Amino acid sequence: MDSRAFDIELEDVSFAYNGSGPVLDGVSLSVPAKEFLVVLGPNGGGKSTLLRLMLGLLEPQKGTVRLLGRPPAESVARVGYVPQDAGRNRDFPITALEAVLHGRLGAGSHGLFYSVADKTAARDALERMGVESLASRPMGELSQGQRQRVLIARALASEPKVLLLDEPLASIDPETRDMLLTELASLRSRMTVIMVSHDRHMLEVTADRL
Repeated sequence: MDSRAFDIELEDVSFAYNGSGPVLDGVSLSVPAKEFLVVLGPNGGGKSTLLRLMLGLLEPQKGTVRLLGRPPAESVARVGYVPQDAGRNRDFPITALEAVLHGRLGAGSHGLFYSVADKTAARDALERMGVESLASRPMGELSQGQRQRVLIARALASEPKVLLLDEPLASIDPETRDMLLTELASLRSRMTVIMVSHDRHMLEVTADRL
């Protein structure tokens, strides 16, 4: 396959924190455009580190990483990222809509002055995730499942080519989990989706590749 058809490529990548033993050692991976890839592994297995390398937040000690055919720093603006939500900052005074609008900061907005197009994209993302009715609710009042949907909507609002999700199924109820998996699978027609998880539930029938 032509390498230009791969949205993410890792070649012989190794990484260790502060001189400790390797977290990742000799990893090679190619992800075609519009694939839904799930990376399974135990907690502490290096899954989050893998995503941070793809984003360019970490630099490998060995090997190369390419994102949309270029070094990550040159392409990261075209990536939506949903980090693990540990429930921090629940008291921060921000509504669900305002949280999703933050996803537009890299999509042409100027400071905190959002255009009509920004607000439309944010509301469309909330609607796609089934939480448009929560637009004016403070984030601190939302359940874990509702917060997770809003955080994914924030990533989608940037209209990315690649969506990276770090344990989006953690600590949510089964109904929300199944809804998220169905919605994430449907996104493959528009973008590449990479999700890391330690939960095999439904993943075998939802993902293109594990």
